[in-house]
Amino acid sequence: EDALGKKATMNFSPRHPADVLATWANIEKSKEKLNWYPKTTIQEGIKKTVCWYLENKEFINGLKD
Repeated sequence: EDALGKKATMNFSPRHPADVLATWANIEKSKEKLNWYPKTTIQEGIKKTVCWYLENKEFINGLKD
């Protein structure tokens, strides 16, 4: 909502049989074993994704055809 400056509209529908019911994603082991740390915060990642989407709307819409 913040990145787009719009209020989200939520439409709930029954879950798909292939949907993942739960996830426990955790990067702690990557930090510990690989000395890997994310360079982008989740907030910045969302902003970048929204920016990319807005710049590439025509391309994305062409994929639907």
